[in-house]
Amino acid sequence: VEDDLEFLAGQALRLVADPSACLRVRDVVDEGCDKRVLLAIGPEGGWIPEELELLGRHGFSAVGLGPRILRTEAATITTLGLIHDRLWL
Repeated sequence: VEDDLEFLAGQALRLVADPSACLRVRDVVDEGCDKRVLLAIGPEGGWIPEELELLGRHGFSAVGLGPRILRTEAATITTLGLIHDRLWL
């Protein structure tokens, strides 16, 4: 993925879901933003520090969903819902 990350991301707003993140989706996604959003969701075991560092170097902002660890499919649906809510105001 590292080799294709810039091609995949383009000018998109880049978010990575991470339970340890201090920012929330609403802190990063502007209301009515018209940018495409690229969301990175990791495995249920979480991202390793090297992966988070790599994503950070490529412009990804870490966003959290609270202190509870969610299953991958729940984290995906929840994060997409929060992003959708901010984009379609």
